Amino acid sequence: MEDGFQKKYFKTNVLIKNIIGKELINDDNVAVMELVKNSYDAGASKVTIEFKNLFKESKKSELVIQDDGVGMSEDDILNKWLNIAYSSKKIDHTQNNRYQAGNKGVGRFSCDRLGQILNIYTRQKDKKIIHLKIHWKDFELLDAIDTEIQDIPVYIREIEDSIFNKETGFNPFAHGTILQIQQLNNTWVEIESKNDLFTDFDIDTTRLLKLKASLERLINPNQSYNKHSFKIYIKVNELEEETKKPYHEKVTGEVKNQIFDKLDFKTTFIESAISEDGSKIITELKDKNKTIFRLIEKNREFPLLKDIKITIYYLNPYAKGFFTKQTGIKSVDFGSIFLFINGFRIPPYGDRENDALGLEVRKNQGRSRYFGNREILGRIEIKDFDNNFRVISSREGIVHNEYYKQLVRDSEKKNGKYSGYFYTTLKRIEKYVVDGLNWDSVPENLNESTIQKEIVDGVWDSSTEVYKIDDRKKLTNSSNIIKQMLSIKNQDVLDLYINEELIENLIEEDKEKTQKKLQDFLKNFGSLGSNVFDSKTKKSLEKLTSKIEDKDLLSLYQDVLTRKDKIEEDLEEEKKSKEELYRLFRKKLREQKRKAKREKKKLEEENLKLKEQKKQKEKQVLFLQSLQTLDKEQLINLQHHIGLYAHDIEGTLISFKKKYNKNKILNEKNIFELLQRVTLSNKKILAINKLATKANFLTDSEEMKADLVHFIYEYINNIYLVEDSSKVDIKVTHNNIEYKTLFSPFEFTIILDNLIQNSKKVNKPKKIMINIDFSIVNDKLKIEFYDNGKGLNKSIDDASEVFSQGFTTTNGSGLGLYHVKQMLNKYNFDISIDKNYINGFKLVIQKQ
Repeated sequence: MEDGFQKKYFKTNVLIKNIIGKELINDDNVAVMELVKNSYDAGASKVTIEFKNLFKESKKSELVIQDDGVGMSEDDILNKWLNIAYSSKKIDHTQNNRYQAGNKGVGRFSCDRLGQILNIYTRQKDKKIIHLKIHWKDFELLDAIDTEIQDIPVYIREIEDSIFNKETGFNPFAHGTILQIQQLNNTWVEIESKNDLFTDFDIDTTRLLKLKASLERLINPNQSYNKHSFKIYIKVNELEEETKKPYHEKVTGEVKNQIFDKLDFKTTFIESAISEDGSKIITELKDKNKTIFRLIEKNREFPLLKDIKITIYYLNPYAKGFFTKQTGIKSVDFGSIFLFINGFRIPPYGDRENDALGLEVRKNQGRSRYFGNREILGRIEIKDFDNNFRVISSREGIVHNEYYKQLVRDSEKKNGKYSGYFYTTLKRIEKYVVDGLNWDSVPENLNESTIQKEIVDGVWDSSTEVYKIDDRKKLTNSSNIIKQMLSIKNQDVLDLYINEELIENLIEEDKEKTQKKLQDFLKNFGSLGSNVFDSKTKKSLEKLTSKIEDKDLLSLYQDVLTRKDKIEEDLEEEKKSKEELYRLFRKKLREQKRKAKREKKKLEEENLKLKEQKKQKEKQVLFLQSLQTLDKEQLINLQHHIGLYAHDIEGTLISFKKKYNKNKILNEKNIFELLQRVTLSNKKILAINKLATKANFLTDSEEMKADLVHFIYEYINNIYLVEDSSKVDIKVTHNNIEYKTLFSPFEFTIILDNLIQNSKKVNKPKKIMINIDFSIVNDKLKIEFYDNGKGLNKSIDDASEVFSQGFTTTNGSGLGLYHVKQMLNKYNFDISIDKNYINGFKLVIQKQ
């Protein structure tokens, strides 16, 4: 401690709840979206948003948000959820097989924004339901200066399913979370009666529709940060039950993301992406599905940015009309440029009448030169797991830090001009549309309404489109501005493709310009020549010469003759040179086209090869090809299972010993039953030992749904043969059959181990084959296990005896094949001996 000072500490007054709760989250839709994000982060496949009692007094109104995620434990609630500043998403942003999308702890106070009472019912798999109850009003003590937030109690308990169902009316659930928000702070529907009896009335569902629209725009449809589906549903049963009008059809049901889904018509758009390491920018401009240019350049201008993609569509009158016809709303009402970070939308970017990116401010500086929100639609997609683009916990978007400046504008370097990565991309398509396409202007008699009438059955014939300038003029304009459109330094270009038609047009245009210049030059010179060589003029000159005896004029006359001939020769030579250069250029262009076709074909072949390799790799995901270091959680799981099986063995042996010491009669059946339990538990321990180092799944997975055929193949080749020191040749054939089913990896490793060990011990083979195929007769999976050993003992009359408990022809336990049959029967497989096989011993395993 500093000398002379006393230690004092900050206090967390109880009213901090309001500051970071409903005063910070100032929009109900944002609050709901934050809670939906939390469901997504919890690994849920679906979340249901249900409104109850909206037509009744506010004290009974409820909002219930239920998901099927992983749920929370009591420790999670006490040490994480109730820990105000804590957010596990700051520590690990890839939980539950997903990149985390929630806003770093904002969700818990979204509940305060929405209602006065919160009940959380949450459950993890195979655990009991935990109930947390909070009365937010308890925290709103305006004159309690010494009361801290931790002084106000909240209530938690463990609750049985029957009590949960009786108290709440909710059905018990296997895992997930239910947020029951009661006594909603705001009205979600407005009801206006048309008569005193309240028998006829209108319902205003505007707020619910706005919520649905916000949720529709929540998830970026173009990014797949998670392979598993995530669906959102809205339920408002009262809309269907208490009204005769189908309000519910617009409000309720699955919330489907329609952003950009309707842009399946031909339009002009640009896509630009900064590579994952931030070193390159890849940009492609397309006009009605035709590539205008594709550019790869060094990223020198925006060193802070990486893993960002920008897509901008230009909507001409035809595109706007078609969009409205397909979606039922005008494009201007839909939005403009949306911003997505880690797969989720960040408001207010893209909202109607919002100019967060400054498009309208810029357009007012030159309405005929710049795009505004009404002309374009698009998205900015950012992968940011380092929180460089920090989201403000409201509808204010993201913090305007250095990363934002490089994305949108850099005021320090460019004096506040729009010069960031977004505007660099925008200017390229803007230049092409404004100067090249002349805004794709249509005749004055056409507008969005008339265009919509021409769209029949949702199909638009682009060949009927009419513009003020024709395609040839657009091509000429685009050719002239291509260099301006790119605006790049040669040393920064890594690769560049320009549409061949534009190149050819440039060549033709240069040729036409050259010919015109020649014609103008000859015409001007010819005009001079006619004055000089005209017979009348010639006589006048001769007469003049004779009169003044001026030899210089005659010399000039002769010099003009000489110069005319020389100029004509030079021009003819230049013309030939230009034509030769043009011929060579066309030849080079044809060669480049042929080369490009060859390279394209080669790339396609390589792509097919890579796809096949990827497919094969995906089939091998059950096992890793090299040893891995087990983390703490896996070691605990392994230790747990081994302990269980070892304890089972110990208990069995103790039981055996007690019976033996008490001189209890132990018949052969009792001994075999005890021996069977010990043997099976020991085999499970051996299976864990094998799988622990190479299996690509946790040991607490009793069963899994996977490709059984490739599991057998990978297990034999990558685990069994690696540890097998015998000289027996073991091979598995399967002809790339795929058979996905539910099975236990441990039990099937025990099955395979028993079959191989039995074969080695009894038949003494040099070779063991496992062939997997589909039965032609009944189209079911068939596994043939055979060796080239001694074959079935001839003393055995009934082949099925070998699967009996305790049956053995050696000094073994007689339990190996018995266990195999029991475990196979569990998965509806039959096992039998093929007595007709004469080259050794053969077993047939077939699905029942």
